Amino acid sequence: MKKEFLKIRYFSIFSLKGKSGFFIVFLVLFLFIFEIQIGNSSNRCLNIQDAQDAGIVLFKDDFNEKNSDYWYWRTDGNGYNTVENGIANFTIFNNATTNEYSNSEIYNHSSSPEYPYFYSQLHMKLLNTALVNGSRGWGFWNGNMNPTQSTMAWFTRLKGNETYQNNGFYAVVQSFGQMPTMINLTHYEYILVEWTNYSIDWTETYCAFYINDQLVANFTENLPDDYCRIDIWIDNAIYSDTWEHIFNTIDEDCSILLDWVKITEFWTPSINLEPPVLITESQTIEYDNITIEWNTVENAEGYNIYVNGIMNETTAYHLQKIMLNVNGSYEITITAVNGTRESLYSVPITIIVEIPPINTPDNTNTSISGYSIGLLLLITSVVIIVVKKKKIHMK
Repeated sequence: MKKEFLKIRYFSIFSLKGKSGFFIVFLVLFLFIFEIQIGNSSNRCLNIQDAQDAGIVLFKDDFNEKNSDYWYWRTDGNGYNTVENGIANFTIFNNATTNEYSNSEIYNHSSSPEYPYFYSQLHMKLLNTALVNGSRGWGFWNGNMNPTQSTMAWFTRLKGNETYQNNGFYAVVQSFGQMPTMINLTHYEYILVEWTNYSIDWTETYCAFYINDQLVANFTENLPDDYCRIDIWIDNAIYSDTWEHIFNTIDEDCSILLDWVKITEFWTPSINLEPPVLITESQTIEYDNITIEWNTVENAEGYNIYVNGIMNETTAYHLQKIMLNVNGSYEITITAVNGTRESLYSVPITIIVEIPPINTPDNTNTSISGYSIGLLLLITSVVIIVVKKKKIHMK
């Protein structure tokens, strides 16, 4: 009886007629596809987490208490910090002015004579509140304020007045004796006010920056080359062109809320990835897209395509169509990827887009075209009428 009942129920879905049956079948297919996609996404995140956890954990803080043995909790001006309910709160209040440096910050104590980290992986989860004037950031730093003796690998968000040239969100690296190298991540700025995972892989040959396990920047030059501390701060200051602090007023309270921090010893998998070799050559095109081709790389699960230093596409194939929407010069580089491992950049090519202006047809051509179309429609109408009359006559 139960078996017959199931059989009847099974066929009843497909016996429905009209819109009801179509809707139910469509809904079943949609849920099936959605479940597959969720499964694939979960597996990907699990694999990335497994790769990160393969490194030896050097330190982890869930901020269940205010740990002053490991961290130095610094405040300046009207800065404030606290730990409540497993969240570290770093705040600048809205009465910060241009007359005083205001700051709330956390960083490692110096283990004399050096800070504790060199070639490590940093992972953290945090949330920004109001994105007001000043700077905020998180990453590795040697703590030296001298612009030519500072070394770092960090995320930072900067905001001054409308004319300040560095307004935006960046990934930044700097080696000792050099000036910073920055990749603009301002198109990710919306994510700053959400709970977000950030990671930095600092190695001898590259620094890779991740947002929610997605690679967003990868540097192979000007890398930090000094022992560093973990530094997370929010303040009312930016640098001038002459490397002097400019203090800003704050128009509302702003905070960084920090959920957890984990530092792992850098884990190098046994897989070796060579950088791809671009087959497509540098060229000038008169259209808004181009298909880029490169060689396949052994052990590569996919490839990242960078346009002017910013990741543009990820693909599992060795060619990809890239949209270049405006006239200008574009530097294209490719990297090979296996899990969280990424190769060095390919040798770049330059694509110059020079789309010719569209010529608007003159009135004479337009009128002739309109006349031709009208004449064609008239002839078609006459033919239809004649055919219909002939059919009626034959009947």
